[in-house]
Amino acid sequence: MGALNFLEFAERAYTSPLGGLGIGLAVLGAAFYAVIKVTRFVSTHTTKTNGIEEALKEMKADFRAERQADREEYRAERQADREEFKADRKADREEFKADIKTLRGEIREEIHSLKTAVSAVASELADFRLQVTRAFPAKAGVLAGRSPISLAEEGVKIAKDIAAEDTVEGNWETIRARIEEAVGGQGAYDIQEFCFREMLTNPRGFITEGDIERLKQKAFEAGLTMDTYYQVIAVIARDRFLAYKGIPVSHLDKKSEEAELATA
Repeated sequence: MGALNFLEFAERAYTSPLGGLGIGLAVLGAAFYAVIKVTRFVSTHTTKTNGIEEALKEMKADFRAERQADREEYRAERQADREEFKADRKADREEFKADIKTLRGEIREEIHSLKTAVSAVASELADFRLQVTRAFPAKAGVLAGRSPISLAEEGVKIAKDIAAEDTVEGNWETIRARIEEAVGGQGAYDIQEFCFREMLTNPRGFITEGDIERLKQKAFEAGLTMDTYYQVIAVIARDRFLAYKGIPVSHLDKKSEEAELATA
């Protein structure tokens, strides 16, 4: 009902037999009409508002779901990256360990080869030194020139001066074990050669550090070389071991003759 229609309705109600009562009824009808209009307007807008709210709720839910999905995807990607990194690092460690192991093996082989070469050179030098010492004694008259090698008069004096027999006896278990280990199952000549070689190239294999220091002092006081004392001890150690094994010293002559024939 528009404004014009309402005025017409009011005029008719006023001019009607009801008079003022008609106007009251007209106003009441207009108010009722307005209420209905307002109610419809509010209901329509409420419905629209509710629709907007529902749409907003759906949008929020979709946004939250998408954000949660993004988070899960990001976490999954990070976890995958961590796992891949761990796997790569583990593979690198294993490869590094393998390389180190290979390198250590190569180093061991090189060290073993080097030790073998050094041992061979040391053995040759020891043989050369032994031959030179035999050909040119450290002090004339220490060793008898005939075979088998024995102490000459001067050698006997030196043996007493340095207490050579006591030195051998004091180190007998060490000397015996060392000879047994090296040439225990061989003949008299090999035993003799080893005794001279050991005393001239590795005296600590037979006697103690204290014995060596004592011999150094003796050598300094007498003006002699250590090789002189070492040769004396080598002869006494040889004789002691041959006696222990029950091998006559005379067996050295046979081997010496064979060696001379082989080099002739």
